[in-house]
Amino acid sequence: MTDPLSVVWPLLDLPDAVLSSDAAEFWPAGLLQQLVEMGVLCPTTGAERVLCPECRDHVEDVVAISGPSGRTRYAINCPEHLRVVLSSDDLQQWIVDVNHIAAIIASAFQLTGKLAGLAPGRIWRLGRWKYQGQTRDMLLAVGLNQPDASEFRRQITASKRPVVFVPLAEPDADFWVGEPPPLIRLSEVVSLVDNDLDIDTTTIVGLIHDANERAAETPGVLNFVLDQKVRSALDSKLTDDLILQAYVANDSSARKAEKDLKSRGFSIHHSTISRLVNKHKKLLQTGSSESVVRTRSSQRRDTPIEKRD
Repeated sequence: MTDPLSVVWPLLDLPDAVLSSDAAEFWPAGLLQQLVEMGVLCPTTGAERVLCPECRDHVEDVVAISGPSGRTRYAINCPEHLRVVLSSDDLQQWIVDVNHIAAIIASAFQLTGKLAGLAPGRIWRLGRWKYQGQTRDMLLAVGLNQPDASEFRRQITASKRPVVFVPLAEPDADFWVGEPPPLIRLSEVVSLVDNDLDIDTTTIVGLIHDANERAAETPGVLNFVLDQKVRSALDSKLTDDLILQAYVANDSSARKAEKDLKSRGFSIHHSTISRLVNKHKKLLQTGSSESVVRTRSSQRRDTPIEKRD
């Protein structure tokens, strides 16, 4: 498994989903403990159905039975073994800690306000962010691809200039009424660095800016306050030409180009490089990255600009 977080996003995207101990057995060794220690997963109680620990070929409802000295024990009914008493390990379950994910985003963007649930278990307001002189609600939404997702659309559209983070799945094309808000997939912008979650703020701001330009059909002004890494990248005037040149010079590898650019003081994620490469694929096939035609979205994408020609 190349990305340990790849098991987290599908779990978070399923409303009320829990990870059972038997499901975790199929994970790479040590991964569950790693994610628990990082705070990504947290234990929960009240297991209602478990895999039979004896047969391991059927799932049954958990029933409470009175034990010695009035202590409650838990068991399941098994066609072959009749009653199977469950251990504490059999009853273990974990959920994705939304509060921890929210804290990572809030810290990266210096959000104001507290985490607030707009729809229980489905929509959260992570805080508010000032961008381009306007305040925006940063939201986390899960299960937007589920059949009941339209019931929660109002909580999103009623928010103040929302930016919507989703774990993995995006809603259907006809989900939105009118112009859709910027949609950010956590699976593309959150990575594991030094056993901690790292969020690619540069890519996120670029996606938000691009969505704003598509909505307004006019160039925007990138005036925002982020952490030191992002400000450094902005001041460095990172252009598409420089990114593509680094990509070509590093064996056409987005990850190698990312390391190269970071060694030169640029903060950029390999997913941003990959999107840019796909955008200019035909150009790269000609063998030259210096003739990039500068469109509105490719002119000094990471530099604050007041005017564009």
